[in-house]
Amino acid sequence: MSTTKTISTSHKRLLLQPAFSNRYVNHQLPVNRQNTHLSVKNSRFQPLVLLPIKANNSLTQKSNVHLHRYVSTPHITQSTETIPEITRECTVCLSEQSIYEFHRYYSDECEHNERTICDTCMYNYLKSLLENLIDQDKMHCLEPNCLAVIPAANIRYILMVRNNLQLFDRYDRQITHRYLEQNREFIWCAYNSCGSGQFHDMGVSSNPMMTCIKCSRHTCVYHRHQWHVGMTCQEYDRLKRSPIDYGTQLWLVKHSKICPNCHSYIQKISGCDHMTCRRCGYQFCWQCLVNYRNIQRYGLGQHKDGCSHRPAYYRSLNNLSSHRSTNCHIL
Repeated sequence: MSTTKTISTSHKRLLLQPAFSNRYVNHQLPVNRQNTHLSVKNSRFQPLVLLPIKANNSLTQKSNVHLHRYVSTPHITQSTETIPEITRECTVCLSEQSIYEFHRYYSDECEHNERTICDTCMYNYLKSLLENLIDQDKMHCLEPNCLAVIPAANIRYILMVRNNLQLFDRYDRQITHRYLEQNREFIWCAYNSCGSGQFHDMGVSSNPMMTCIKCSRHTCVYHRHQWHVGMTCQEYDRLKRSPIDYGTQLWLVKHSKICPNCHSYIQKISGCDHMTCRRCGYQFCWQCLVNYRNIQRYGLGQHKDGCSHRPAYYRSLNNLSSHRSTNCHIL
């Protein structure tokens, strides 16, 4: 049997205070001037305490204080103290850079304890080498007295961090090409417009003519040249020793020099006489072919006699010694 509780009050505003909650909720109830009857029947919020609210009710004041604790915004103080950034001066660009620009190693073989050259200068150094196709197999750490070779994976990482995707792809292709060229059975298509390559059996009984799987044109695997139509390899060798080929050799002698290290032909177009072989990275003087490392280490006196870069002091000493030896008489 359900029970109905009837509570009467002559006030228009009521405060519903559930016994199970610490919250206070004010409800504006529609009332008339007569006594108001509130019926609570089978409510799941039972029991309820219905209290009248007056303007000077102490409970209202307490509840308002209680609510103010939850409504008011807490005061948060912010510290204006800043932590100074740790910097270091780069020995190349001479500018103060963040300490994060000086990672400790670029290679596990690095012997230096800390970096003195920033990442930006290191990137510009590698970029210059890659763009000029210089010494790509052995790129050394730029730190003083460090001969560590930077691995290809670290070079790729540097280019990727700098977002130089074009140079990254170019370097990746060059490394792949160099790796393939170490295999004597890998042959590039002799036609420059193709750019493809493939493996070919180099046995004694194999066919010296390779058919490109991309452009279907033929390449001689022994001469690494376009296929000599109508001629065997022996006939082609005899043709290469013709007067026309001799003229080419004569032009190379007049306009180029041979690298003292790898013996490849090098042509100087412009610039100073400090030469760097694109194939092996060997550095030498264009006039006297002396190793440039010795010139840097021991001075300009390492240039050979007759070289315009040899100081006049050394030339005068040589002339004096030769003059004395000519006029010397043993009594």
